[in-house]
Amino acid sequence: MPLPIVTRFIRRAMFVLLVPALLTMTLVGCAGTSRHSLECPNSGCADLVFHRISEEPVAGWKAGSDEAGRPVFLDAVVTIAGTEVEQVRLVYDDFGQPAVWIKLGKPAGERLREASAALFGLRMGIVVDGQMITSPYLRGVIADDIQISGIGTHEEAMTIVRRLTGERPTSTE
Repeated sequence: MPLPIVTRFIRRAMFVLLVPALLTMTLVGCAGTSRHSLECPNSGCADLVFHRISEEPVAGWKAGSDEAGRPVFLDAVVTIAGTEVEQVRLVYDDFGQPAVWIKLGKPAGERLREASAALFGLRMGIVVDGQMITSPYLRGVIADDIQISGIGTHEEAMTIVRRLTGERPTSTE
């Protein structure tokens, strides 16, 4: 086999085997099947605050805890006002696990794109109502379509959907 073909095969194999295991937060085109969908109320959804995270103290950063309750240090980089959140859905990822899909308005998505590009490879936390909901290492740039996977159970994903929207979802099945 010529070398370029072998190299291409190895790259594809690495992508297929490694990328799904590394991605916790990804850009999606509304991946998964929507089970529950909520438009944000006229007053908007809850604010989303995206933080850089460090396990070690950093001057000027605020002490907090991640979603598992472990101590971390936070530096807010982008705040998305609840009025900039257009829609929140409970979806299922490619592995059939519950996930939360969030659609932002274009200006908010652009701010998040810029911030996440600068933090590529670092840990970024998402805080809603003062509570960390996830804190993955960024493996890609995030914009106006956000899917948060690796949440746990269906009930835990629904809790995040409810917290974001302030409402109980209605089934769209």
